Amino acid sequence: MRAKGINKSLEQIQKAIEERDKSDENRAVGRLQPAHDAIVIDTTDLSVEQVVEKILRCVHEKCSKKA
Repeated sequence: MRAKGINKSLEQIQKAIEERDKSDENRAVGRLQPAHDAIVIDTTDLSVEQVVEKILRCVHEKCSKKA
């Protein structure tokens, strides 16, 4: 954004993203929502390594069920 001459604080950017997501989640048509078969992983307070471990665990579980 700075390369484009847009100077916003991290807080301003975060607020804009949250407002956009809220708008997308609540619109009447084409609402932003996970697919009915989506796997949602809460990454709050997790390191990148922990997130990767959770993803791999989910993949292994799904693959083992198909075998």
